[in-house]
Amino acid sequence: MTDLKALAQHSLERLSEVVKNILHPSFYERTLLDVGVSLGREVVDHVRQSRATAPQLKQEDYLRCLQWMKTHGEWNHEVKVATKGLISVSIPHCPFGRLAADNPYLCQVEAGMLGGIAGDHFNYAKVEICRGPDVPPKDCSLIVHLERTPQSMIVEGPSFPLAPAGAKQAERVSPEARMVAQLSPREQQIVRLIGEGLSDKEIAKALRLSVRTVEGHVARIRNKTGLGGRGTLIRLALRSNVFL
Repeated sequence: MTDLKALAQHSLERLSEVVKNILHPSFYERTLLDVGVSLGREVVDHVRQSRATAPQLKQEDYLRCLQWMKTHGEWNHEVKVATKGLISVSIPHCPFGRLAADNPYLCQVEAGMLGGIAGDHFNYAKVEICRGPDVPPKDCSLIVHLERTPQSMIVEGPSFPLAPAGAKQAERVSPEARMVAQLSPREQQIVRLIGEGLSDKEIAKALRLSVRTVEGHVARIRNKTGLGGRGTLIRLALRSNVFL
Protein backbone atom coordinates (compact mmCIF):
# COMPACT_ATOMS: atom_id res chain seq x y z
CA MET A 1 0.00 0.00 0.00
CA THR A 2 2.84 2.35 0.85
CA ASP A 3 4.42 1.70 -2.55
CA LEU A 4 1.12 2.44 -4.28
CA LYS A 5 0.76 5.72 -2.38
CA ALA A 6 4.32 6.66 -3.29
CA LEU A 7 3.61 5.85 -6.95
CA ALA A 8 0.42 7.93 -6.89
CA GLN A 9 2.26 10.85 -5.28
CA HIS A 10 5.08 10.65 -7.81
CA SER A 11 2.59 10.43 -10.68
CA LEU A 12 0.79 13.54 -9.45
CA GLU A 13 4.09 15.38 -9.20
CA ARG A 14 5.00 14.49 -12.78
CA LEU A 15 1.50 15.30 -14.06
CA SER A 16 1.56 18.68 -12.35
CA GLU A 17 4.96 19.47 -13.83
CA VAL A 18 4.01 18.36 -17.34
CA VAL A 19 0.74 20.32 -17.35
CA LYS A 20 2.50 23.40 -15.99
CA ASN A 21 5.03 23.25 -18.82
CA ILE A 22 2.39 22.68 -21.51
CA LEU A 23 -0.10 25.39 -20.57
CA HIS A 24 0.47 29.11 -20.67
CA PRO A 25 0.81 30.36 -17.07
CA SER A 26 -2.50 32.24 -17.23
CA PHE A 27 -4.32 29.11 -18.45
CA TYR A 28 -2.62 26.93 -15.89
CA GLU A 29 -3.61 29.30 -13.08
CA ARG A 30 -7.18 29.55 -14.36
CA THR A 31 -7.42 25.75 -14.67
CA LEU A 32 -6.40 25.29 -11.04
CA LEU A 33 -8.90 27.93 -9.96
CA ASP A 34 -11.63 26.09 -11.87
CA VAL A 35 -10.63 22.83 -10.17
CA GLY A 36 -10.93 24.55 -6.79
CA VAL A 37 -14.33 26.03 -7.64
CA SER A 38 -15.59 22.59 -8.67
CA LEU A 39 -14.32 21.03 -5.44
CA GLY A 40 -15.94 23.82 -3.44
CA ARG A 41 -19.31 23.08 -5.02
CA GLU A 42 -18.92 19.43 -4.05
CA VAL A 43 -18.32 20.54 -0.46
CA VAL A 44 -21.55 22.59 -0.54
CA ASP A 45 -23.44 19.52 -1.78
CA HIS A 46 -22.07 17.41 1.09
CA VAL A 47 -22.96 20.06 3.66
CA ARG A 48 -26.49 20.29 2.30
CA GLN A 49 -26.90 16.53 2.55
CA SER A 50 -25.94 16.59 6.21
CA ARG A 51 -27.84 19.73 7.17
CA ALA A 52 -30.80 21.57 5.67
CA THR A 53 -29.70 24.90 4.21
CA ALA A 54 -31.33 27.59 2.12
CA PRO A 55 -30.52 27.74 -1.62
CA GLN A 56 -28.34 30.77 -0.94
CA LEU A 57 -25.85 30.13 1.85
CA LYS A 58 -25.48 32.49 4.78
CA GLN A 59 -22.13 33.24 6.38
CA GLU A 60 -22.70 30.61 9.08
CA ASP A 61 -23.33 28.04 6.32
CA TYR A 62 -20.10 29.13 4.66
CA LEU A 63 -18.24 28.52 7.91
CA ARG A 64 -19.83 25.06 8.10
CA CYS A 65 -18.39 24.35 4.66
CA LEU A 66 -14.93 25.28 5.92
CA GLN A 67 -15.43 23.02 8.92
CA TRP A 68 -16.50 20.16 6.63
CA MET A 69 -13.26 20.54 4.67
CA LYS A 70 -11.35 20.14 7.91
CA THR A 71 -13.23 17.19 9.39
CA HIS A 72 -14.03 15.22 6.22
CA GLY A 73 -11.49 16.51 3.72
CA GLU A 74 -8.56 16.21 6.14
CA TRP A 75 -7.51 19.77 5.32
CA ASN A 76 -5.98 21.07 8.52
CA HIS A 77 -6.72 24.77 8.95
CA GLU A 78 -7.97 27.29 11.47
CA VAL A 79 -10.71 29.79 10.65
CA LYS A 80 -10.96 33.26 12.15
CA VAL A 81 -13.77 35.69 11.39
CA ALA A 82 -12.06 39.08 11.48
CA THR A 83 -15.16 41.07 10.51
CA LYS A 84 -18.52 40.31 8.92
CA GLY A 85 -16.96 40.53 5.47
CA LEU A 86 -13.47 39.21 6.18
CA ILE A 87 -12.48 35.64 7.02
CA SER A 88 -8.92 34.46 7.60
CA VAL A 89 -7.95 30.81 7.10
CA SER A 90 -4.60 29.76 8.58
CA ILE A 91 -2.96 26.66 7.09
CA PRO A 92 -0.06 25.29 9.21
CA HIS A 93 0.94 22.66 6.64
CA CYS A 94 0.28 22.77 2.91
CA PRO A 95 -2.12 19.97 1.91
CA PHE A 96 -0.15 19.50 -1.31
CA GLY A 97 3.06 18.75 0.57
CA ARG A 98 6.17 18.69 -1.58
CA LEU A 99 4.04 19.18 -4.71
CA ALA A 100 3.84 22.85 -3.72
CA ALA A 101 7.57 23.22 -3.10
CA ASP A 102 8.30 24.70 -6.54
CA ASN A 103 4.75 25.32 -7.69
CA PRO A 104 3.07 28.31 -6.04
CA TYR A 105 0.21 28.03 -8.53
CA LEU A 106 -1.26 25.15 -6.51
CA CYS A 107 -2.45 27.74 -3.99
CA GLN A 108 -5.07 28.62 -6.60
CA VAL A 109 -6.90 25.34 -5.91
CA GLU A 110 -7.44 26.31 -2.27
CA ALA A 111 -8.34 29.86 -3.28
CA GLY A 112 -10.82 28.48 -5.81
CA MET A 113 -12.51 26.33 -3.18
CA LEU A 114 -12.95 29.17 -0.68
CA GLY A 115 -13.62 31.93 -3.17
CA GLY A 116 -15.81 29.84 -5.43
CA ILE A 117 -18.28 28.97 -2.67
CA ALA A 118 -18.43 32.58 -1.52
CA GLY A 119 -18.69 33.94 -5.06
CA ASP A 120 -21.58 31.61 -5.87
CA HIS A 121 -23.60 32.58 -2.80
CA PHE A 122 -22.52 36.10 -1.80
CA ASN A 123 -22.15 37.58 -5.32
CA TYR A 124 -18.58 38.62 -4.62
CA ALA A 125 -15.41 37.20 -3.15
CA LYS A 126 -11.72 37.95 -3.42
CA VAL A 127 -9.06 35.69 -1.95
CA GLU A 128 -5.74 37.09 -0.81
CA ILE A 129 -3.07 34.37 -0.86
CA CYS A 130 -0.28 34.64 1.72
CA ARG A 131 2.23 31.88 1.02
CA GLY A 132 4.33 30.90 4.02
CA PRO A 133 8.06 30.23 4.28
CA ASP A 134 9.98 26.94 4.05
CA VAL A 135 9.94 24.24 1.38
CA PRO A 136 7.26 22.96 1.18
CA PRO A 137 5.52 26.07 2.51
CA LYS A 138 4.25 26.21 6.08
CA ASP A 139 2.04 28.63 7.99
CA CYS A 140 0.25 29.90 4.90
CA SER A 141 -3.00 31.84 5.05
CA LEU A 142 -5.90 32.72 2.80
CA ILE A 143 -7.89 35.87 3.51
CA VAL A 144 -11.38 35.78 2.03
CA HIS A 145 -12.98 39.16 1.34
CA LEU A 146 -16.75 38.72 1.14
CA GLU A 147 -17.53 42.36 0.39
CA ARG A 148 -16.21 44.79 -2.21
CA THR A 149 -14.38 47.36 -0.08
CA PRO A 150 -11.45 49.75 -0.64
CA GLN A 151 -9.26 47.17 1.11
CA SER A 152 -10.39 44.29 -1.08
CA MET A 153 -9.88 46.35 -4.23
CA ILE A 154 -6.18 46.98 -3.56
CA VAL A 155 -5.10 43.51 -2.43
CA GLU A 156 -3.88 40.99 -5.00
CA GLY A 157 -5.72 37.75 -5.56
CA PRO A 158 -8.37 36.06 -7.68
CA SER A 159 -11.92 37.43 -7.64
CA PHE A 160 -15.07 35.36 -7.89
CA PRO A 161 -18.17 37.37 -9.12
CA LEU A 162 -21.26 35.50 -10.29
CA ALA A 163 -21.78 35.21 -14.01
CA PRO A 164 -24.42 37.56 -15.44
CA ALA A 165 -27.90 36.10 -15.07
CA GLY A 166 -31.26 37.48 -16.20
CA ALA A 167 -32.19 40.13 -18.72
CA LYS A 168 -31.39 43.05 -16.43
CA GLN A 169 -27.81 41.91 -15.99
CA ALA A 170 -27.53 40.92 -19.66
CA GLU A 171 -28.21 44.54 -20.62
CA ARG A 172 -24.97 45.51 -18.88
CA VAL A 173 -22.84 43.06 -20.89
CA SER A 174 -20.49 45.00 -23.15
CA PRO A 175 -20.63 44.68 -26.96
CA GLU A 176 -17.12 43.24 -26.83
CA ALA A 177 -18.27 40.53 -24.41
CA ARG A 178 -21.09 39.62 -26.80
CA MET A 179 -18.58 39.37 -29.63
CA VAL A 180 -16.39 36.99 -27.64
CA ALA A 181 -19.41 34.93 -26.57
CA GLN A 182 -20.03 33.94 -30.20
CA LEU A 183 -16.52 32.50 -30.53
CA SER A 184 -15.61 28.87 -29.92
CA PRO A 185 -13.72 27.98 -26.70
CA ARG A 186 -10.47 27.63 -28.70
CA GLU A 187 -11.01 31.01 -30.36
CA GLN A 188 -11.64 32.58 -26.95
CA GLN A 189 -8.36 31.08 -25.73
CA ILE A 190 -6.56 32.67 -28.66
CA VAL A 191 -8.22 36.04 -28.03
CA ARG A 192 -6.94 35.90 -24.44
CA LEU A 193 -3.39 35.23 -25.61
CA ILE A 194 -3.61 37.98 -28.21
CA GLY A 195 -4.70 40.28 -25.38
CA GLU A 196 -1.55 39.30 -23.49
CA GLY A 197 0.54 40.45 -26.45
CA LEU A 198 1.57 37.06 -27.82
CA SER A 199 2.34 36.62 -31.51
CA ASP A 200 0.78 33.84 -33.58
CA LYS A 201 4.03 31.88 -33.26
CA GLU A 202 4.04 32.27 -29.46
CA ILE A 203 0.38 31.27 -29.27
CA ALA A 204 1.09 28.19 -31.37
CA LYS A 205 3.86 27.19 -28.98
CA ALA A 206 1.71 27.80 -25.89
CA LEU A 207 -1.22 25.75 -27.23
CA ARG A 208 0.93 23.17 -29.03
CA LEU A 209 -0.60 23.97 -32.38
CA SER A 210 0.93 24.74 -35.74
CA VAL A 211 1.35 28.40 -36.66
CA ARG A 212 -0.88 27.84 -39.68
CA THR A 213 -3.65 26.47 -37.44
CA VAL A 214 -3.43 29.53 -35.20
CA GLU A 215 -3.50 31.82 -38.23
CA GLY A 216 -6.66 30.03 -39.37
CA HIS A 217 -8.29 30.58 -35.98
CA VAL A 218 -7.33 34.26 -36.03
CA ALA A 219 -8.83 34.62 -39.51
CA ARG A 220 -12.11 33.11 -38.29
CA ILE A 221 -12.08 35.40 -35.24
CA ARG A 222 -11.73 38.41 -37.52
CA ASN A 223 -14.51 37.13 -39.79
CA LYS A 224 -16.93 36.57 -36.86
CA THR A 225 -16.18 39.87 -35.12
CA GLY A 226 -15.59 42.06 -38.15
CA LEU A 227 -12.35 43.29 -36.61
CA GLY A 228 -9.18 43.61 -38.63
CA GLY A 229 -5.89 44.68 -37.10
CA ARG A 230 -4.04 43.11 -34.21
CA GLY A 231 -4.57 46.20 -32.10
CA THR A 232 -8.35 45.93 -32.38
CA LEU A 233 -8.21 42.28 -31.27
CA ILE A 234 -6.11 43.27 -28.27
CA ARG A 235 -8.70 45.91 -27.34
CA LEU A 236 -11.42 43.29 -27.79
CA ALA A 237 -9.66 41.04 -25.27
CA LEU A 238 -9.17 43.83 -22.75
CA ARG A 239 -12.71 45.21 -22.97
CA SER A 240 -14.58 41.90 -23.00
CA ASN A 241 -13.40 40.66 -19.59
CA VAL A 242 -12.14 37.58 -21.41
CA PHE A 243 -9.44 37.17 -18.74
CA LEU A 244 -11.98 36.52 -15.94
